[in-house]
Amino acid sequence: QQQTPTAQGPTKPTAAQLQAEMDYLASGASNAQKAQRLEGGARAVNQAQGILGLAAKFKPMGLTYRIVDPVTVNGNIASARLKLSSPGYQPTYMTMKWVWKDGRWKLTNSSICELGSYANIPCNL
Repeated sequence: QQQTPTAQGPTKPTAAQLQAEMDYLASGASNAQKAQRLEGGARAVNQAQGILGLAAKFKPMGLTYRIVDPVTVNGNIASARLKLSSPGYQPTYMTMKWVWKDGRWKLTNSSICELGSYANIPCNL
């Protein structure tokens, strides 16, 4: 799902668009395609895949993650909360951020590291 850049800069993404970006990063797309959606590019792909791969392992046990409204934009940074849900536990929320770069929204390095810290995965971005 390609976002269309405007002369004024970024258009405000919807929660569904940001969820689609997260789902794309967890998909079987090539690393080069995933790198285009990450602030850290190719360097960030393995980090993101490790985290989303771990989430995929727990999906059969009911773990879900969803970007929820509201989405806010401040300059070239979009923010939204990620809701992590698992049966028998209270949902956990963390703020994810995307930066507008090269004509599209890209998941920030800090968001990848924050997700990793939740799963005790060291981050070097």
